[in-house]
Amino acid sequence: FDKNGVCNACQWSFKKKKINWKLRENKLREIIKNQRKKSISEYDCITTVSGGKDGSYVAHNLKNKFGLKQLCVTVRPPLETDIGRKNLQNFISRGYEHIHLSPDEEQMRLMNLYGLIHAGFPYWGWLVAIHTAVFNLSSKLNINLIFYSEDGEVEYGGDTTYEKRYL
Repeated sequence: FDKNGVCNACQWSFKKKKINWKLRENKLREIIKNQRKKSISEYDCITTVSGGKDGSYVAHNLKNKFGLKQLCVTVRPPLETDIGRKNLQNFISRGYEHIHLSPDEEQMRLMNLYGLIHAGFPYWGWLVAIHTAVFNLSSKLNINLIFYSEDGEVEYGGDTTYEKRYL
């Protein structure tokens, strides 16, 4: 909370209203154009998805608004829920190519335990896996453009360390 008692999620919502979204879209179009010139993969990009609103929205726009051929990737969470599996299956059934990456459960447990003890972050291992596994896959498939979805910590309140990345 700031000195006026406003939470960081609300502060972020105010900051987003000042972003020049048209300029950002133009920059994105330029990045996509340059990437397509250099691409040697059958895919234009990788998009991380879980079946939730943010990844599905990003994937939908990349496909329908920007015409990108994307490979959607999910890193299986350690505590996968039935509704999560159903949402992801519904997403995939809408015509998205998808790969599910399943980290070793014991390694994930140990990494999450480490994150909880040393950083107060109980799903630290899963977040590490999302970033490292997706980059590893992209390098193996020669896909140089990766789209991640929202940063829940910045968007909904929590650690704002990376907020400046988005301004």
